[in-house]
Amino acid sequence: MTVAVSQINDSKNKIVMAIENISSVTEETAAASEEVSASTEVMYQSVDKVAKSAELLKDSSSTLEISVSAFKL
Repeated sequence: MTVAVSQINDSKNKIVMAIENISSVTEETAAASEEVSASTEVMYQSVDKVAKSAELLKDSSSTLEISVSAFKL
């Protein structure tokens, strides 16, 4: 009977350790996901700035083209 209780106790300890490992990995995965999310937001903001700058450049190019066309011979 004592051997059986000892085996059950050992099995219980292994299960607890496995659950603790799973919990640890889950926390690490959640932290990594938060970092990816933050990086994605920064990239989105950068791409948005580039798109706005490209639009301004296009507008400036159009204005310059109109201005230059006045000097054509």
